Amino acid sequence: MAAEYASHWESLAFVTSNGQAHLISTYGSLESSWALVDSLFGDKLLAMGVISSQVYDAQTQFYEQLMNDNAASYAFGLPMNDSSEIGNSVALAMVAATMTNASVRAQILSNIASYASLKSRVDIFASSYYVSSGSYISGPASPAQGALFAPMVLSLPIPSSNSTTPPTPPTSYTPEPSPAKSHTSLSVILGALFGSVAGLLVIAAVSVVFVRRRRHRAVPKNLPISSPPFLYDTVTPFIPSEDSISGSYVSLERLRSLKMERIRHAVVTSSRFESTPQPSPHESSMQPRSTATPRTATGSTTTRGTSAGGVAAGGVGSHLGQLDEGPGRNHVMTELRTEVLQLRQFMQSMNERLQVEAPPTYSE
Repeated sequence: MAAEYASHWESLAFVTSNGQAHLISTYGSLESSWALVDSLFGDKLLAMGVISSQVYDAQTQFYEQLMNDNAASYAFGLPMNDSSEIGNSVALAMVAATMTNASVRAQILSNIASYASLKSRVDIFASSYYVSSGSYISGPASPAQGALFAPMVLSLPIPSSNSTTPPTPPTSYTPEPSPAKSHTSLSVILGALFGSVAGLLVIAAVSVVFVRRRRHRAVPKNLPISSPPFLYDTVTPFIPSEDSISGSYVSLERLRSLKMERIRHAVVTSSRFESTPQPSPHESSMQPRSTATPRTATGSTTTRGTSAGGVAAGGVGSHLGQLDEGPGRNHVMTELRTEVLQLRQFMQSMNERLQVEAPPTYSE
């Protein structure tokens, strides 16, 4: 049925003009009329063979003659028909795919390439344009420009419609990678990813260690450990009164003068005791104890030492009170000298401390 329709169509549309057979644009039009028959691409694409090869050969020769005779007017390809100056890159690409002559096909594609590379064009490769000047009309960046791959599609071997065998791939066909190879590529990618992460972690750890060591070296060693001064390091001496209940606070200078007075008093008492002649045992027994000079002196000394609040004077008086006993005299003198020596050592340490430390200040 399709072959019969095609044969009837050829008898009406296929004419000869000026010795050149070609297809006219419409039925009953002038024999000189023509058009771009891009619909023949469907018969070629599906390999149906409905249109005879005579039509393809005649159209190839006719288009070649048109381009040669009108090279200046058709600088960027053939127009859509004989009465138009507008060309279409989509229709030209499909017509080029149906040409049986490779040179004619290349000439049509070359005209399309000249238009696409036109420097004066301001549009984005429009599909409709004037074939004489390449001026833009419509269809910028049209998805229909995919028809430019029509010649490439027909270059693939396609079996006829009555064949059941699958098409054989071309010689330049590259098979898809096998699953094993894809697994290998995936493992390589994962390995590179984990390796990069591990490398970054190692670099971060090394950086942290380096920064810590640098800070540790920057801190000076053997720094003196200093504590804030205590506000109550200086203690004000307290001198108790005779009743050992009440007393008063004195300064260090006052305490020092009191200590010196006690020492001088103890030394004077000791020298008096050594210079006073001691009575013989017989005379001692004849004299009453109440009139003993050392005892009176000692009593007065003890009283003065106690009133001053000193420990040294009181000790001297207590020892001198035992001088009348006779045999314990040497022992008392030894203890007295020992106590005086201890007082001197204490005063020496107090002097050294006063020279080192600043005297305290007091405010009411």
